Amino acid sequence: MTFYAAGNAGNGDGTSFGDYIYTGSASLQPVTAPQAVTTVSAASFAQGASSEAIAALFAAGGLAGSTISANTVPLPTVLGGVVVKVKDTAGTERDAPLFFISAAQINFLIPQ
Repeated sequence: MTFYAAGNAGNGDGTSFGDYIYTGSASLQPVTAPQAVTTVSAASFAQGASSEAIAALFAAGGLAGSTISANTVPLPTVLGGVVVKVKDTAGTERDAPLFFISAAQINFLIPQ
């Protein structure tokens, strides 16, 4: 969905001199429903990973709208609008630092 806006800023002198028309737009992407995913160790592709390990999350598609690799340190917790939340055994949720996102794969660091 795209929203469009226009505004007129006039100085009130009765002429068009010094008056401005401002325009802008903003687009929103639809939120997709959660889907079944598989998370494995990025090193061995084995199920289960420990704190501060690199994990890979796989799905049939639709995980991200583009392919992006992180290029900053510390790693971002939002990459291309994607956020991965990890819940520990106590029920505490934390945002995971992201290495890479694509439509079918996300690589992230399991938070401490």
